[in-house]
Amino acid sequence: MFVIEGVLLLALCAVTAYLIILGLRMMRGEHRGRLLTLRRGVLCDSRAGVGISVLCVGNCTLEQISNLLDVEYARYEVLVVIDAQRWPVLFRTLAVTYAMIRVDFQRSAELPVAGVRGLYRSRSRRFRRLVLMDRATTTLADDLDAAAGVAVYDYLLPVENSHHLMIGAIERLAAEISVFPEGQIKEVRSRFGAPVTAFARREVMAAGGFTADLQREIPAVACHTLYIPLLRQLSGESVVFRRLFTGAVWLMGGVGLLVLFHGKLMVSALLLTVVLVWCVLALIQIPAVDRKKSTRNFTIS
Repeated sequence: MFVIEGVLLLALCAVTAYLIILGLRMMRGEHRGRLLTLRRGVLCDSRAGVGISVLCVGNCTLEQISNLLDVEYARYEVLVVIDAQRWPVLFRTLAVTYAMIRVDFQRSAELPVAGVRGLYRSRSRRFRRLVLMDRATTTLADDLDAAAGVAVYDYLLPVENSHHLMIGAIERLAAEISVFPEGQIKEVRSRFGAPVTAFARREVMAAGGFTADLQREIPAVACHTLYIPLLRQLSGESVVFRRLFTGAVWLMGGVGLLVLFHGKLMVSALLLTVVLVWCVLALIQIPAVDRKKSTRNFTIS
């Protein structure tokens, strides 16, 4: 009995310590974000800053593309890869909505891909950051490689078709990367909200594209983790929320067993742990502002 009690107490201490560290890292991330906000005005107008290319592949929606275009950062583009034969209505709608015209497609020598039928850009200055590619769908990695082959900026941010950008996500990502010496950061991860990873374009090219070994080939010292959400799912659900909620259920079950041994003392520990868990959940959910409230499309300055 004493062994079981000791194991449960150890598990309680470990989970509580993890939640405390997570909460402190999140608060530090928010504080860092407020400091970096002071640089956003310079970043948005600078043409010498970090460039970011968002890669959107698969069955995207007009709502998602509108969200991706709703960014004020200057060195930024959105590359959408769609199979026009598989989703003809969506492709025609995008072509009409954003006034897309066909342009010359030059195959990338760094990352050659097959199946590209055409490349389109908008004739409207409002949407000139948008690039549309018609490609026969094979695999997700091939579509990402095709988009990476025509991307022009330093970092590539793959976005799934069910995710939206948080407000200020691109500016924050660029500001975080710019803090480090040029070329030092090759991968930026965010595990909050919808998990996402940005890669240095040259690393993707060196690895031969978005292969399964891409992340394993990047050393830990060249990776940077953000403790803030950059993306949100359309449903508004948070992966971290679900994970912490599941952990909290198991934790309360374990503490419930301890209550059988120590009565009111463990009841107090249970209440304290529940409060701690929900405080951390609040920290995660507060920044997750619904970006669908803002659907404007800005002109690149």
